[in-house]
Amino acid sequence: MHLTITPGNGPSLDLEFLMPVLIESLLKTDFNANNGSPIHPINLDQYLKNRPDTIFPIDRNITIEATLEGRPESKIEYGEVKNVSKNSKGYMKSLDWEKYFHLSNQTNSAPNGSLYVLPENEKLLKLCTVDYSTEDNLFISYGAVLSFVIEGCRYYGSIDPIAKISSSE
Repeated sequence: MHLTITPGNGPSLDLEFLMPVLIESLLKTDFNANNGSPIHPINLDQYLKNRPDTIFPIDRNITIEATLEGRPESKIEYGEVKNVSKNSKGYMKSLDWEKYFHLSNQTNSAPNGSLYVLPENEKLLKLCTVDYSTEDNLFISYGAVLSFVIEGCRYYGSIDPIAKISSSE
């Protein structure tokens, strides 16, 4: 199973999971009888074969796509975007997020300041940036909550690389 994140015309980030290790770990660990949930997913970052080691920039006027491939019963449940900038003045509202992203009926700004994105379908999540003109750099943490079936049981897990939105050329 792998998740490909394509930030517009830039290079793709291909996140491949170490499925044998993940499956063995999930089957051996009780997780207190918790398979994760859409709200409290299991962190899957430790099961990535190729963890990103750099923060990559997200440009203006692009569509960021996350595509899930591999296991037929796997799904993208939703995406979450958080402002993790040190100079953040608190949580972001819809008006703040729409300075950077095109908001639609697939997006929702939550009371905790996160931006939630519903997938286009079970395997594809899209989020479009706008022609932002702010002088501030915005560091975001974005994640995808995935679900997959192992031995008849559905598990929920998340991955969360970090990206930078910058107005500098």
